[in-house]
Amino acid sequence: MSERVANVFFSEYVQLMFGKALWVLALLVLSYASQAGTLSIKSAESWGNTLYLQLNFAPNSDVLEALDASVPLKFVLRQRRSGSILVQNFAEQTVVLAYAPLLERFELISNKTVKPYRLRAELLDAFSNMQLPAPRDDAGPDADTASATEVRLSLSIGALPAPLRLPALLDSDWWLDSGWVKIAQGEKLSSDATPDASTSDTASAGQQ
Repeated sequence: MSERVANVFFSEYVQLMFGKALWVLALLVLSYASQAGTLSIKSAESWGNTLYLQLNFAPNSDVLEALDASVPLKFVLRQRRSGSILVQNFAEQTVVLAYAPLLERFELISNKTVKPYRLRAELLDAFSNMQLPAPRDDAGPDADTASATEVRLSLSIGALPAPLRLPALLDSDWWLDSGWVKIAQGEKLSSDATPDASTSDTASAGQQ
């Protein structure tokens, strides 16, 4: 009788511990999901010589702590003709988020222009709503003029300080990359949180 009771008690104990393990695992998954960084292009619009970008930018705490510790975050905006994989059809410009401790200010640096901000939230808001020179067309005179121009924004891990590069390469929260998104000429291009092939199809249909 005592052996049977012991078996029942052990079985219930195992089930209880297994349930607790699943609960802890679920909490860890939810915690990881809430801390993951996000970078996507919500809209990309070209008017004349100006490119208007609206971003969904939500870096995780590690990225923000690095910025607060005066680690510059260099983002590269790449341009290409739609679907092109040729190196000569690429152009790029950089945008840097930085903190200057001596001046006690955050800075948005692009095209040799420095815009100061008192608060980090102001810097992130400005970065999420940028106006940049429209990408130049390097496709050449023989390019298909009907093809659209795409842009892609990503954090340059190679530009981080040496001690931070390897941890950033191994941590997906640092892999901030918008993916390719087509630029709308004079009208809004809206995409989902993560641009993909369907985004390009939607943009193409909107330009026709």
